[in-house]
Amino acid sequence: MLDLKQLSAFYYVAKTRSFTLAESIVGVKQSWLSRQISELEDQFGSLLLERGHGTVSLTPEGQLVYEVVGKLLFEAKIVESLMSEKHNEPKGKLNIATTVGHAAWLIHYVPGFLKKYPEMRISISGNDENLDMRSQNADVAIRPFVPKSPELVHIYLLSYPLGLFASPLYLKEFGVPKKPGDLDNHRLIAFAKDKRVPFGNVDWHLKLGTKNDETREPYLQVNSALGLARAAELGLGIVSISKFQEVSKGVKLIEVLSDIEGPMVDVHYVYPKRLEHVKRLTVFGDYMVEILEKESKKPDSHVFRKN
Repeated sequence: MLDLKQLSAFYYVAKTRSFTLAESIVGVKQSWLSRQISELEDQFGSLLLERGHGTVSLTPEGQLVYEVVGKLLFEAKIVESLMSEKHNEPKGKLNIATTVGHAAWLIHYVPGFLKKYPEMRISISGNDENLDMRSQNADVAIRPFVPKSPELVHIYLLSYPLGLFASPLYLKEFGVPKKPGDLDNHRLIAFAKDKRVPFGNVDWHLKLGTKNDETREPYLQVNSALGLARAAELGLGIVSISKFQEVSKGVKLIEVLSDIEGPMVDVHYVYPKRLEHVKRLTVFGDYMVEILEKESKKPDSHVFRKN
């Protein structure tokens, strides 16, 4: 009989390609993870992971096991959630996967939620690269750019526009762009070229106003929303960030080309469709929809919701 703990240890090490990252997700020591995987390999009679100096890679046998185990653990979590749903009021821990910037934004809503539902517990995990709820051991996700799937429920929360910003220091040295084509002569800060960006078309300024839809070479790349804003504040270039995002608050930046309409990013609350009747998973999404709807109607609100 296969041990679910051993399979889980193997899955998260294989998913993150790192014992260190897997330790932060699973919450156990690397030595325990290594021991569980070694015992699993002994049971299979095959090497599943190639361990290098600070690196981990899957063997062909490990790749096969990894694909099956991922589905198995996902099903196990669904069974666990369904069996624990026996309370009239929402109760238990909710693990939320989101981006780093949205993690800071969500904190403002947690006190009100916990006051309303005192038996709930919240864990928020921010990651600006990984979009997979499974890899972060999460129950739900709050983030933009989640691929649509018939197996998932997507609840719309809000939208925000992206704009272009630079520091007074940068604009004093390099000038203010007057039209999109002027960006050819400016230093542009991008999120992460050749990576799947969890904010939608955040690097839209790399093509804005170019000939033949060419892509400009970024001066600097940072795979963190907070890092993007801080880099711009230091005068390193022009950056694309949310006009209303929490990460930009307290950062002294000036919007440029403000007459150009940037992409609109939609944020959703996402969880498995088979768990749509599990209150522990759905109640936070319902709470966020209610609160954001009220905030969007305030005259000075920065919350935008589509009709």
